[in-house]
Amino acid sequence: MSSNVDETKDIGEPSLIIDDQEGHQWHVPFEEINCVPRVGETVMLPPDSRPHQVLSAEHYFLQQGPPVTLHGEASKDFLYARPARVVLKVRKA
Repeated sequence: MSSNVDETKDIGEPSLIIDDQEGHQWHVPFEEINCVPRVGETVMLPPDSRPHQVLSAEHYFLQQGPPVTLHGEASKDFLYARPARVVLKVRKA
């Protein structure tokens, strides 16, 4: 299931995007959430906190170089990625 979000567009900080499929998208920085809602769960969206059910979740990642740890740089034998965004499609419950 493809979203209306341009996955090639750099939106800055990693974030959760909630798409209500009615023309509204909420962008929530990862650092401001405790967890990503799962398919089937209910989320309350502004302005009136109406319940919406999560229909799908798309996770996007960006390639990055090996991470540096306390023990030095990680192996270059692997590919590494970081989360860039999660796009949730929701509908009114």
